[in-house]
Amino acid sequence: MTSYRIAKYISRCGYCSRRQAEALIFQQRVTCDGHIVATPAFIVDDTAVIKIDQKTLKPMQQTRIWRYHKPRGLIVTQQDEKGRKTIFDQLKQEHQLGYVMTIGRLDLDSEGLLLLTNNGDIARHATLPQNQWIRKYKVRAYGYMNIQKMQTALKKGIVIDNIAYGSIDISLDKHSELDNHDKNQGNRWFTVALREGKNREIRHIFDHFNLRVNRLIRLSFGAFHLGKLKKGDIDEVSPKAVASLFGQQYQ
Repeated sequence: MTSYRIAKYISRCGYCSRRQAEALIFQQRVTCDGHIVATPAFIVDDTAVIKIDQKTLKPMQQTRIWRYHKPRGLIVTQQDEKGRKTIFDQLKQEHQLGYVMTIGRLDLDSEGLLLLTNNGDIARHATLPQNQWIRKYKVRAYGYMNIQKMQTALKKGIVIDNIAYGSIDISLDKHSELDNHDKNQGNRWFTVALREGKNREIRHIFDHFNLRVNRLIRLSFGAFHLGKLKKGDIDEVSPKAVASLFGQQYQ
């Protein structure tokens, strides 16, 4: 029988992230065998009866991961206070996933690969900067820049508006000129690879170099790739692949 800290156990059951579980505990909304849990470090095992807001937590499930091709125009959140459409509005209607959480995020105007899981530990592990999960994107942006200077600056890391961004790899793919044939302006496609996932990171960095992003597509996240997945489609990663990538500690 395996023992866990209760915040980790709640996360492993797919209820929420470990950080969110800690918040629930500090709000005294979690009980174990009828007693309020006072600390996220409280130890439990599979025989414990855990309740959140007086509702019994479902048992720990086998880790599952899905690849989802997020379209533009959808919010990556469970519920949006402004009433905008979320990815879960579609997914809950068309697929029986149970409670799942995203691994990282994509903003409203971004598209491409988004990973989902029922395991909060996996979601946390994949997004920690020290674990160096590389995110790769195709980016279309309008404007003119010196690509060599941009590459050198980003490779070293850069500070913009007091926010430090780590090393970023960028390459220029192709250039389409404007109708007026101004060779200094136009839409260009870039490939960008980064190891962190700060809020709107690529857009802020491109703005800093006077480039306006008008399309952003995530191609891969760690070992997972968008491939030929069509917009709005979702595909479950095989249990064998999950076990191979993460090992027993996350199963």
